[in-house]
Amino acid sequence: EPEELKTMTFNKNGFIIQEKSTSNFVLNAHTTNFTNNKNNEIVEAIIKRDEQVITHIKYTYSNGKPIEEYIIGENEGPPPTLMEMVMEKMEKIEKKDKEGNLIEVKELDSKGNPRKVVKYEYKFDNKGNWFYRKVIYLYLHRDGQSSQSEKISNRKIVYFK
Repeated sequence: EPEELKTMTFNKNGFIIQEKSTSNFVLNAHTTNFTNNKNNEIVEAIIKRDEQVITHIKYTYSNGKPIEEYIIGENEGPPPTLMEMVMEKMEKIEKKDKEGNLIEVKELDSKGNPRKVVKYEYKFDNKGNWFYRKVIYLYLHRDGQSSQSEKISNRKIVYFK
C-alpha cells in the first residue's frame, strides 16, 4: 500500500510556498511550488515530478474567496476510456459557489471538446459545513456516446462545546 510523506515550506507570513510529497509509490512523488499575490492568496501552483511540469494551476478570487481554478496539464483522473485519454493534454475548468464550494468541473481535450463534466450538489448544516454531497459524473466519449454515474456522500459532523 502506498505511503506518502509531505514536507511543507512557508513564507515569513506563514503562507505555503512549497509542498514536497515523497512516496514509496514512485508516481505519487512530486513537488508543488505556489505563487501568492499581495493578499497572500495562492494564484498559481506548478506541480512537478522529476523536474517535469505535470500540472499548472491558476486561481481566480473574488472578494477574497476562490471562485475558479483553471488547470492545464496531463489528465490524471479516471478517463472515460483509457485509449482516448492516455497522454492527451487536458484543460480542467472548475467553478465554485460564493462560499468556495466546488459546483462543477469540466475537462476539455486538446481541441476544446468536453470529455467529462462533474457536478456537485450539497446540503449544509447551520454552521455552513456540508453533510450531504451528491457528485454526478458525465463522461462524453469521442464516438458520441456518453455514460453517467453518481456518488453520494453523507457525513456526520460533531461540534464540541
